[in-house]
Amino acid sequence: MCIRNPSAYRSVGRSIYSVSCLQNVMEEVGTNRSNELRVGVLGLGAIGTIFFTRLGRLAASVKAKRELPTLTVDAFVKAERFENWTRNEKLQLCLQVSNEETLAFRLDDLNEKVATVLDAPNVRVRTLDSVVADDCDGKLDVLLVAVKAYDNVKVIHELREKSKHLMKDGALCVLLQNGLGEVPRDGENALDRVEDRWEFANGVTFVGGRVVEFGSVVTSGLDVGMTYLAPFGGSEEEKQRSTKIEMLTEIFLAAGLRCEILEPSKMQAMLWRKLIVNAAINPLACLLNAPNKLPAKVVGIA
Repeated sequence: MCIRNPSAYRSVGRSIYSVSCLQNVMEEVGTNRSNELRVGVLGLGAIGTIFFTRLGRLAASVKAKRELPTLTVDAFVKAERFENWTRNEKLQLCLQVSNEETLAFRLDDLNEKVATVLDAPNVRVRTLDSVVADDCDGKLDVLLVAVKAYDNVKVIHELREKSKHLMKDGALCVLLQNGLGEVPRDGENALDRVEDRWEFANGVTFVGGRVVEFGSVVTSGLDVGMTYLAPFGGSEEEKQRSTKIEMLTEIFLAAGLRCEILEPSKMQAMLWRKLIVNAAINPLACLLNAPNKLPAKVVGIA
């Protein structure tokens, strides 16, 4: 990891990033300015919407387009959810922060299962079945699985069985969650099969959010909450995987999402810490009908 120079940081919304550092990391994993880096977000609940909106704003930024490798960001949702959302008069995703952050969309002219950001066709919300199986150029380099922790195993199984064409061989799959989860490791779907050899990482975030309705999220701790990433241990490719995680960390920082890499041995403790925080804060917030940050301050966690 390179040492960041504050004078080299650039602002995109509330974001900070070092262009030279991010480019160096991308070169290590075979990506450069002439190539695209494709990031997917599976699930647009509170956390998925927050991360997708921030990443989408980065990808749509004129400065980012000029100084960074081309970033394509796709969010994947269920067909029924997509159809209901596209019936709205205003097709948008909105984060309610101190200043509202919005991505405005329009339906794609060629594919009714895809909505693209205005003036940024590299930022899209789409259904899983909108991805063509033989589209090699459209495969993902990184997928953020932003579903409930207890759904991780089911989602990974479904991806392998029905949507393995979605990701490149060696793509990084991050289980971004608020509690404990696991990666399926059965013999039938072994990770050493070429067609689904994905690399897995744990992610836990202390950024919070409450869904008002699909596409609208009231955020909590967006500018101060940390996100922690760590590779699943025991892999022979752990060094390469850590480089990919380093790349993703730089992208998160570029998008205004505070992020830090942990050793695998320290991630389990962080997951338990988040689980304990949720167990204390969420019921209080519900009883008080207040954002999570209020009871957090009361009990001295924030």
